[in-house]
Amino acid sequence: MQHIHFEVNQSDSRIAQLLSQNSTSLQSNPELQTDLLFNLARSVGIEDASQNSTALKLQVELLKNDLQGATEAYDLQMMDLLGNLVENWASGADSINTSAGTTSGYHEQRRVEPLYESFVCPLTKTVMRDPVTVESGWTYERSAIEKWFWECKSNGRPATCPATGKELHSTAVKPSIALRQTIEEWTARNEHARIENAKILLTSRSSQQDMLHGLKDVQVLCTKNKLNKHKLRKAGLIPEIVNCLKHGEQVRCTALATLRCLAEGEDENKVNNFV
Repeated sequence: MQHIHFEVNQSDSRIAQLLSQNSTSLQSNPELQTDLLFNLARSVGIEDASQNSTALKLQVELLKNDLQGATEAYDLQMMDLLGNLVENWASGADSINTSAGTTSGYHEQRRVEPLYESFVCPLTKTVMRDPVTVESGWTYERSAIEKWFWECKSNGRPATCPATGKELHSTAVKPSIALRQTIEEWTARNEHARIENAKILLTSRSSQQDMLHGLKDVQVLCTKNKLNKHKLRKAGLIPEIVNCLKHGEQVRCTALATLRCLAEGEDENKVNNFV
């Protein structure tokens, strides 16, 4: 399981920058709060904090555990702040999702369904692609539970159920077809909603922070599968992304990276034509 650490590298520089501000600034600035949560989520491999609040809460709890021995008042204060931010995010608090100065209006967006606990593998803590059920009745990602059984055998231990710790008489697994179909349908609905939301976030009346969130989510969708690239193009996202090139340097650079992500695998001339 991946833990959060305060080791500053290039990918974590934005988090370090945000955490370097005093807690009062973070508590009073919703845009900074949203920025922090999105960057924190990405740093631990959570692609979309809005639909993975459970996973994000877990990572914050792991961080708290790591810092249980901390004595610095600042560390303790920031841990409380992070915990409160994630709790508010998970409950859909407006104070985190919107700011008074944001004109794009999150209320205009399509609803992204939350991450359901039954979709998450107890071993990988990620959404399952190929769920299988073991003798105990618990469901896991196939590759994860097979690796678990292999490690049990390699270490000379009897096969057990990771969740219960109880010994299993058989390592046979049964595909959970219904759950897999449900997860696939949930994923499709959410990806459609995220594409529609990206169109809203990339409009000219959005704040630059909203544009950045929209652009980065488009990049995430592109990396999931090639079909999403087709859906994004069909939805008319390319003109909106091109319009982002008129904005500040950070938005412009992110827009260029997003266009390249959309065009990856295509003829190089098509990439140049975008920009």
